[in-house]
Amino acid sequence: MVALSLGGRLKAEAAGADSARMGRSVIGICALVGMTIGGFVPELWGASGLSLAALVFSAAGGVAGVWVGARLSEA
Repeated sequence: MVALSLGGRLKAEAAGADSARMGRSVIGICALVGMTIGGFVPELWGASGLSLAALVFSAAGGVAGVWVGARLSEA
């Protein structure tokens, strides 16, 4: 990472390995995984994958995935 100092010269700064934060991509991946798993839950009792139960469980899995992704990105 290069930053501009007050004197007008370029100054190289070393970035720490742990300073990079996980962003929206981690939250999105967790939401995608949660929606996929939630969509398959009705298959456990023989319901269709295109039923209202699959839609509800998919939405709940997406919300849970966003929650897990947000917790992972804070850590």
